Amino acid sequence: MGAALLSSIGGLVRGEVEIYEIFETVDMLDLWRQQPGTMRRGAQILKTLYDTLHLLHAFYEQLLKSPPPRTLRISLLTREVPVALHDAARYSRVRMLQKDGNPCLFTYRDPQTDQKFVAKIVRGLINGDVHSTWALAGYAPKLAAEPEVVAVDLDGPLILLRMEFLSTAVWRYPPELLDAEKPAALDAAKRALDVVHGLELPSGGTGVHGDLRAPNVLLRGDDSGVWHVVFLDCDWSGELGNARYPDLPNRSLQWPPGADWDELITQEHDRWQLEHAFAVRIALMHLFVQRRLTQTNNHV
Repeated sequence: MGAALLSSIGGLVRGEVEIYEIFETVDMLDLWRQQPGTMRRGAQILKTLYDTLHLLHAFYEQLLKSPPPRTLRISLLTREVPVALHDAARYSRVRMLQKDGNPCLFTYRDPQTDQKFVAKIVRGLINGDVHSTWALAGYAPKLAAEPEVVAVDLDGPLILLRMEFLSTAVWRYPPELLDAEKPAALDAAKRALDVVHGLELPSGGTGVHGDLRAPNVLLRGDDSGVWHVVFLDCDWSGELGNARYPDLPNRSLQWPPGADWDELITQEHDRWQLEHAFAVRIALMHLFVQRRLTQTNNHV
């Protein structure tokens, strides 16, 4: 094939074709250097792309026969807004958020109350279970609705999570804390992590996070000196003993000893990452958050 890089595939959503950039880019000119997991991803992309082109053809043939009203055409056909968020009775002012290049994170308003929420598409039921369980205990953004299966592809279901919007005007990342605040805040974060590590998932096991870097930990101190902690971005999370690392996105960053592609995620890894999250300086955090810390819409 002519292209050197391959990254986008399609998924099937309620009988309609939807585009998600959910797979990492595969360098087709350097396959012999790739890990087996990356090779498998490349094969999946090609197979799903082949299948999806047929689905796309049928979808647009039908669309031409009965096009949507003009006022809805842009929102229905734009790739920035998933089909799952097209219901105008439930979602208004849907916007994509850019956090670490994540294309599956959005804000929306409730049409009835105008309250702002976050919608995120995660892979697999177990990721949703970890978030749901931790949120119920107050250690992840509270869910605004039950997790909903919105797509299925070669790796299984994609789950839509709808959750509260946490403003960084109130919540802070570890590098934003004053040095005098960090010891108490770190102790609170460690206690919170111990609590969530002990929570039972619907499967009967306990959970691990796998990516507790500084952008995925938020803290808020109250007037009584108590620190409240939430853990964000459960994309890699899963059941202890089963959850494994994907290809690490940036090997120039520090990762826990033993963290590598297809290795088990452990609770010790989570504790190691949390400690290092409090050692990250703001200047370094800018490199992998990819936005100003003063923005108030990147919290999941």
